[in-house]
Amino acid sequence: LVLACRDGRGYYHWLYDVLPRLELVERAGWSLDDFDHVIVNGFYASYQVATLGRFGINADRVVSILKHDDLRFESAVVATHPRDAGEIPMWVIDFLRDRFATAVAGPQAKRIYVSRSRTDHGRPAGESELEVGLRELGFEIPVLEDLSLEQKAGLFGGARVVVGATGAGLGHVAFCQLGATVIELDIRGEPAVELPGQCQTMGLSYVRIAPDANGQIPIHAIETA
Repeated sequence: LVLACRDGRGYYHWLYDVLPRLELVERAGWSLDDFDHVIVNGFYASYQVATLGRFGINADRVVSILKHDDLRFESAVVATHPRDAGEIPMWVIDFLRDRFATAVAGPQAKRIYVSRSRTDHGRPAGESELEVGLRELGFEIPVLEDLSLEQKAGLFGGARVVVGATGAGLGHVAFCQLGATVIELDIRGEPAVELPGQCQTMGLSYVRIAPDANGQIPIHAIETA
């Protein structure tokens, strides 16, 4: 079974491009137990092991094209790319929610900031000061890298407001509930192409905030959004 695709080694594309292909394979009438091997881009992160494990695909069946660049098959099933022109269809969102949101979310009371403190790129200028201001506004700042996908699903499912810079962390808005607000900090000058449409599809409010003339994210813009 070939799940590998362009950019499929990154976290966001793993969620939206790789894992949903398992749904397509099952819809086509295959059982995931039918396949001797499952081919992916990379297989080195704990989230990759854990999420494939949820489908009964153990590590000994997984082959990474980053380690093996010359593969030959007697036969192979190649799953179609689940997204057309970058747009995220509702069935992909439903798939993620059905498979990983293990509990019904409670009241939407939380405000969450998706910190990028664990990464070396895509961080807002003065993020430490920004986080101080957000905490004063009642935002929680969880370390997403320390959570399972199921835990992240529960966290975002209970959020009323989600704030984050353009990046893979905002991919978890798939678990937000109707009426939540998503605020994207467009620090790259290139907001996520898919996010506004995804929010519209899900019934979420979408707000984009760009840095001010000094390159800082204005906290008052978040407060009034």
